[in-house]
Amino acid sequence: MEQDITAILPVFNEERRILFTLKQLEQFNNGRPNPVRFTVVDDGSTDKTFLIIKDFADSRPWINCMKLPDNKGKGAAIKEGVNKADGKFVFFMDADLPVPLLTITEAIPILESGVDIVLGSRTHPQSRILNQTPLRKVISRIGNILIRVSTGLPFRDTQCGFKGFTRAASKELFSRLKTDGYMFDVEILLAASKAGFRIREIPVEWSNVPDGSFNPLTDSIKMLIELYRIVSKTKQV
Repeated sequence: MEQDITAILPVFNEERRILFTLKQLEQFNNGRPNPVRFTVVDDGSTDKTFLIIKDFADSRPWINCMKLPDNKGKGAAIKEGVNKADGKFVFFMDADLPVPLLTITEAIPILESGVDIVLGSRTHPQSRILNQTPLRKVISRIGNILIRVSTGLPFRDTQCGFKGFTRAASKELFSRLKTDGYMFDVEILLAASKAGFRIREIPVEWSNVPDGSFNPLTDSIKMLIELYRIVSKTKQV
């Protein structure tokens, strides 16, 4: 039987808090007649992350766990999850859950209305942002400006770690994804815009999670390099 909703969480070296996340997923699914099918993709962790996930998933059929042999990047991990997704609607979100799980159910009516892709947007006028550090805020704003100027994409926030797709849109777009790292969202949205998919930004509640895996300085440099590569390839097409 096809699952109505598949949600993908990429993880990397999260042994300290992955169990807390898994318990939140379970709490969210408690009482749901058709549970969300969560796919947790371990992006080549070198700690005990995958063992913790596998042990938890063994007795819970609504969790699927996967492990990449090497650390390839967020985009590669989500692509692997989308390839195996069987839901009518496919979401991905960050493993530390800065956006509440309830946002999944809030986004479903929008997708059912004929929208192909929903984008969580931290800069949406109705969004509520909690505990964002000044450095993260500045980097996010500068990044959004650079992305909009260099790509022409009109969206306020391409990098929020919450997005939802119809199954058809997710399969088509991720099957062609080439970017393995954090900037995969930009490649996906450029391809979606070119293909004429209907895209809508939605407000979210977003809370900064301390000690996350994202390093604002070093990872921002990597993102700039990836953005340059994506834009260069787009101009060559």
